[in-house]
Amino acid sequence: MTYTQGVLLAFFAAIAVFAALSCAARLQSAGTAERALAASILWLGIFCVPVHVLGWLNVLTRLNLAIALAVVTAAMLVLAWFPTRRARMMAGIIAQTARLPWDAFAEAWRERSVAFVGLIACALILMWTAWLSYLAPSSSWDGLMYHEAIVGFSIQNHGFRWVEVPQGVLEQVNGFPRTCEYLALTAALFDGKRFMDLVPTVVSPIAILAFYVAMRRFMKDRSVTIALACGLYLVPAIVFELRSTYVDIEYALCFAACCHVVTRPKMDLAHAWLCVLAIGLLGGLKVTGLLLAPPLLALWFLRASATGFEQRRKAYLPTVLLGTVAIVALGFVTYLRNWFEKRTSFGRRI
Repeated sequence: MTYTQGVLLAFFAAIAVFAALSCAARLQSAGTAERALAASILWLGIFCVPVHVLGWLNVLTRLNLAIALAVVTAAMLVLAWFPTRRARMMAGIIAQTARLPWDAFAEAWRERSVAFVGLIACALILMWTAWLSYLAPSSSWDGLMYHEAIVGFSIQNHGFRWVEVPQGVLEQVNGFPRTCEYLALTAALFDGKRFMDLVPTVVSPIAILAFYVAMRRFMKDRSVTIALACGLYLVPAIVFELRSTYVDIEYALCFAACCHVVTRPKMDLAHAWLCVLAIGLLGGLKVTGLLLAPPLLALWFLRASATGFEQRRKAYLPTVLLGTVAIVALGFVTYLRNWFEKRTSFGRRI
């Protein structure tokens, strides 16, 4: 790791946050928390989609990834800001969305709610696990067996080529979906092994947000909803996966986000494409995504088709067709490769 590479990764992460917030600010009929969740999904997509494309084309190098991230981020900024006559309003929406964590603390303190204690506990755990991630590597079993192995082989082979591994021991390296490793792979390419364990800690605030947004629709009191979201985050099984290369936190937040965006009352074109990204990410995160993503895909397909038919808008037809193809390409390509290679969806081990 060099200082320059770390600065470059931090720069990409910061610009990606601004690009995601800018695109989310263009969403209509969305509250502040919902815009923040949309921005979080877009932020994950900025990093995951380029790694996915370059990896399956077997041209995944640090330079190629840096160029791809720059191109994707620039394209999102152009789409968000040009042409627009609402620059001042957009800036206000972005500032309001970025201020959401502070507003949550202020709301909980003003209401003298137990949610304030939960938020403090979450913040302390975030800082503590981030510091531990920097000091020493984790010792997770699955991480050593295949999570870190997938990252290592992907860097070594500049992509996701089929790797010859001991049968019955490491078939997960080939057979399991790998979207969950994309952020760790990006960190390893730019910063080395040290920051791979930091990924669950970095994305865990998105999990709190996803839990909150998914529950807020059914609850009246914001402070109680914040407290419940913090309570879900503080479950020991989740806290213990911070400072590791486990991926269940990413999976949980994507599932909660998918459930919200797919079932939201209004399905316009922008939210339809946001569903495409969320479902695609969910399908490729873990093997269990194969159980949860198809029903959500079917529900999205029916809702998007019905909305297009109801509004008599031809734009929904290519959205439904291209969106379905995009979801399969992003979430289920590993299973297709497994079938062509070994005539099974999961590899020889399962």
